[in-house]
Amino acid sequence: MVCFFSASLPTLEFGKPSPITVAEFDSMAREYLDEKKCACLAELNFPVPEHDPEKFVSVHRIWSDMRSFERVLRLRIAAIRAEKLEVAETVAEPEEFFSEIEYILNSAAICDDPCERELMIDRVRWAYLENMEMGHMLDFDGLCIYRLKLQILEAYRGRTPEEGVPHFERALEMILSAGREAKQ
Repeated sequence: MVCFFSASLPTLEFGKPSPITVAEFDSMAREYLDEKKCACLAELNFPVPEHDPEKFVSVHRIWSDMRSFERVLRLRIAAIRAEKLEVAETVAEPEEFFSEIEYILNSAAICDDPCERELMIDRVRWAYLENMEMGHMLDFDGLCIYRLKLQILEAYRGRTPEEGVPHFERALEMILSAGREAKQ
């Protein structure tokens, strides 16, 4: 059933709206997979957990690789922020090295647009997941990777100027009213 479920899923493309949500994926998974596998899928989310969940059905390198990648990515982001803020505390140097992280973070560091920086970082996550997906298109590991990719896309669902402007205006009003109150 894992193969059939995997084959029935729509293709995901970075930068394009996902054809299904994580909730829809989880619902479909309940139709095709046993309870134990569904529970494992539901526990594996961004941020990637530090350890495999207790009831994880298989021990494989996908999650340890993703954990290593995320750890290096976060440490490098923290180091760049500390350097920009001229903070004296040093961030631990990661044991692993991912050239794609260094390349994208150097580009992101000079980008003025925070949304574009976030997209750059998510693109490098996506590319890493795509590389891990090779050889796992129709197995449980592939479903884990698919769910993570769905989560990346879902983070951008509903991010439109029409929906963002009211949030921005509320935040701006809160800042302005706090400033007015501070002056009084």
